[in-house]
Formats: sequence, structure tokens, C-alpha cells
Amino acid sequence: MSRNGDWGPRPRSEDHEDHSKIEPVRDLAERAVTGGTAADYERMLAQAEMNLASLKQEFPAWMASELADLETALKNYLAGAPDGAKLFFRKAHDMRGQAATFGYPLAGRAADCLCKLMDALERVPDDVIETHMNAIRIIIKMNINVVDHPVGTQMINQLDELGFKLIRRALKSI
Repeated sequence: MSRNGDWGPRPRSEDHEDHSKIEPVRDLAERAVTGGTAADYERMLAQAEMNLASLKQEFPAWMASELADLETALKNYLAGAPDGAKLFFRKAHDMRGQAATFGYPLAGRAADCLCKLMDALERVPDDVIETHMNAIRIIIKMNINVVDHPVGTQMINQLDELGFKLIRRALKSI
């Protein structure tokens, strides 16, 4: 198979047991669009915006699927599955990154709070995990897709406060 795709050389990657390392192609000049007119760029931008608008209709279904994956990872973690904590963290991390892209920035912030707790604490209490999961569930199921939703913002602020308290408490015990 050729190392070149439609956009020039493909990056090299190495797969490891718990991660993949991607070495980006450094020659951006091969990927740059050049030689077009202002009208060409306007046309490309308009086409990209139309493509994004048509994809936005699929975002709620994608987020529902991401939530289902996160729920499965949570069940496995709570059941004590091998690598359950690692896989649950990975799905929460995926949610953190993808939620804003899919139009659910507050779900991303809730997942971010959860990831920070999982990074900072040796073990996050199950009820705290469930509180974060409930916020994510509510945001996705109620289609809260704006960053300034009054109830959603209040939930996230309270998750932040809860997280800060738990981390401070853990630091004091060290």
C-alpha cells in the first residue's frame, strides 16, 4: 500500500499495547492548498460549512453512542474488570475531547472534571463518579448544547467545586 494518500504522505505510526505513537509528516507544503483565487477559497469555505451543517444533524446520535460506550466502560470498571479503570478513564478522556466538537461543551467539561479527579486521586469514590456521569447523561439526553445553559453551567460549576474539595482533602492527608 502506498504511503501517500489524497493529502500527501501519510504519517508513520507505531502501535503499542496501551497507546499509539504517530509521527506527523513535517512537509506541510505538500498539503497546502495553493494557487487558488479568492473566489476558489470562498467556494471551498462555503462547501466546508455546508458539509459541517449536514454532519451536525448526526451529532446527537454520535454523542448517544459515546455515552453508551462510557456507560459500558463504567459498568466494567465498577465490576472490577481487568484494566477497567484504564478503559473507563480512556472513554471519559474521549468524551472530554469529543463532546465540544460534537456540540456538547458542557458534557466535555463534566468529563474533564472527572478525568482530572481520576488523574489526581488514587481512587475516586463511586458516588462522585456517578455524580459526574449523571451530569453527562442529563446534558446529552436533554440536548444541552450551549456553553451558557443556566442549569448545565450550574451543574458543571458544582462538579468543579466538588473536585477541588476532594483534591484539597487528599493533599492535606499526604
